[in-house]
Amino acid sequence: MTGMQKGKERSIAALLAALLLALCCASGGAFAAMQTDTEKTLEQLLKEIDQTKVTVNKYKAEEKNALKALQQVEDDLENTRYRITKAEKDLKYLHARLSAVEKELTEADRALEESQKDYEKTVKNLKQKLVAIYKAGSPKYMEMLFSSASFSEFVGKADYLRAMVEYDKDTLDVLKEEQAAIADKSETAERKKNELEATKAGISKLMAQLSSDEESLTAKYGAREKYLAQVQKEKVKWEKELAEEEKQSRELEALIRSKQSGRSSAASSKFLGRMLWPVSGRISSEFGWRIHPIFKDRRFHAGMDIAVPTGTQVKAAAAGKVLDARYISGYGYTVILDHGDGITTLYGHNSKLDVRAGRAVKQGDTISRAGSTGFSTGPHVHFEVREDGVAKEPRDYLVRK
Repeated sequence: MTGMQKGKERSIAALLAALLLALCCASGGAFAAMQTDTEKTLEQLLKEIDQTKVTVNKYKAEEKNALKALQQVEDDLENTRYRITKAEKDLKYLHARLSAVEKELTEADRALEESQKDYEKTVKNLKQKLVAIYKAGSPKYMEMLFSSASFSEFVGKADYLRAMVEYDKDTLDVLKEEQAAIADKSETAERKKNELEATKAGISKLMAQLSSDEESLTAKYGAREKYLAQVQKEKVKWEKELAEEEKQSRELEALIRSKQSGRSSAASSKFLGRMLWPVSGRISSEFGWRIHPIFKDRRFHAGMDIAVPTGTQVKAAAAGKVLDARYISGYGYTVILDHGDGITTLYGHNSKLDVRAGRAVKQGDTISRAGSTGFSTGPHVHFEVREDGVAKEPRDYLVRK
């Protein structure tokens, strides 16, 4: 708590003690003057309470926004971590696929090398045979053929010579086809490898970006948490301040009312259906439970709101005495009338007060001008009827329209 806040508490506490002593000892005109000073002090305190409530609500709104922002960062961080996990799985899969393709390439290269060796060996053998035939000369082969004992043997030897050459030639053709197939397989594997390498590079780049995002979001989350803690600390501080101010307000009100003349607490039904409407306008909010238009929480609405333009004359619902006419926290500028038999009416959020405490009024007299002071979202009259201090349904007391 700040030094200024502590000083204010000490000054108000001292004032309460002084007022209590003075009110107990004072009488007549001195008492009336002291009561007026006390009411002015209370009015000022109630204005401070309203200001403190505004500050509390500001920090509540900031807390709500900070929580929302923190949740958004947390969601972004969770999404980024999910994408990192997915990218890691994709990279793991790509590593496995690359290993398989590299194995295919290795096997293709080995098969191509072996096929090339077979091809070269076959070519070498064929060359040797052709050279041998060339060196021996055609008479040798003719002699071999014509030395045959029969025609069938002659044909067989000729077929054998031709078959030897054809065999080597066919073997070369097969080896060439095999090499072409292996080369095609190797080319396909190489293309797959290049595609996988490109995909791997893209995912690695994404991983680097996501890791950077994760680091940035983690820092942002920490900053948001720190800011939220500061806002919550301020909110708690001002809530304590508000509680203290409201406590002081209750003590001042009790001090004032303890010196007011007693009233009958007996309930009366003579006002039922006989009170005048304070203004003529649209009912913007009925008596009972509702969602508060400013604080957005569920609260009991102790009266009826009648929407009218600012400056509209507000009439006394019934004859009585002005019990209070001042600024009241939340209600703004307010008039409270005492009608006897424990019945009071309240007229809140006025822009101007036309009566003072202690004045007698007749039914229909102008007591104030409508406005939007205190906690209000627009010009209207907040009208309450209380019986022995308990809020009642205003419609039960008003003249039926």
